[in-house]
Amino acid sequence: METKVISNSLYLERLHDFKNVEHEILANKRRLEENNAEIEALHQQRQSLISDEIAHYRQLSREAELSLQGLKAKLDSSQYRLNHLSLYAPIDRRIDDLSIHTLGSFVEAGKTLMRIVPGTGRLIVEAFFDNRDIGFLEKGQRAYVKFSVLPPERYGVVYGTVINIGATACHE
Repeated sequence: METKVISNSLYLERLHDFKNVEHEILANKRRLEENNAEIEALHQQRQSLISDEIAHYRQLSREAELSLQGLKAKLDSSQYRLNHLSLYAPIDRRIDDLSIHTLGSFVEAGKTLMRIVPGTGRLIVEAFFDNRDIGFLEKGQRAYVKFSVLPPERYGVVYGTVINIGATACHE
């Protein structure tokens, strides 16, 4: 058996190196644990920031959706008002005696705004005559029609043709 002997100073030097390596290992382990803890903290912070941003953008999305719904309701209401603020003639005729001249004017309910007078289209008049006058009418006869609401001095008369004569007449 062979024994190796080293000097005391060399032994102490090696022991010192060994202790230094042990301390470095322990220090590196602590740094590793600190770094792992810091990584975990940063990971949690990142997750928290992501969650906060997602919640923030979801809230913004909900607010935008509510705003959009409100704007759509406003648009529908405005469209309804616009559709009901316009006047449309039931027939294709001409307008006379217009009493309003400003766009967007307010008028009282039931007020006459204009008169619609016959235009170039075909107009059929149903007239009632007394028994004594019916004998003077015949189909195809030319007629000159005067309307009581349209004074003939101002509007003239409407020319037409008798297209049918009924079997009954009015009584006086």
